[in-house]
Amino acid sequence: MSRRLVRIYADVENAVGMPPEILIEHVSECIGSPSNCLAFLAKRNRLALEGEWRESGFQVCIAGDGPDGADRRLITHIVHDIQLDSENGRPPGTIILVATGDRVYKDVLKVAERLGWHTIVIGWGSISKALQTAAHESVNLAAVTADG
Repeated sequence: MSRRLVRIYADVENAVGMPPEILIEHVSECIGSPSNCLAFLAKRNRLALEGEWRESGFQVCIAGDGPDGADRRLITHIVHDIQLDSENGRPPGTIILVATGDRVYKDVLKVAERLGWHTIVIGWGSISKALQTAAHESVNLAAVTADG
């Protein structure tokens, strides 16, 4: 039997201040070893943010500089991965979305849930009500690391 997938999709610009190594450590200890770690950001922020996330083991996906470019690329990637997993007979696992706001993610979380995926939103600070409601679980990692 194959292990369940644990995928991290990070909206880097929406999780400002989150140390990626703390994110991976938390996920590994509390959820399971991640199968994929993907970080999404716009070209304009590439120099400032890419290195830190890449050095932590994330595959960095660069989007255009248009409004919500990184958001749209992240959503498209989630949908593509879910479709590919289904075609290859892999059972649903856990999708971890790293963000604090952006209602734009609400629908993709609901679709993933309907297809059997467990959805978790992890933020660095207060997470929007829309995302908390759309996901099975939500975690403010800044508060968790402050307590520990």
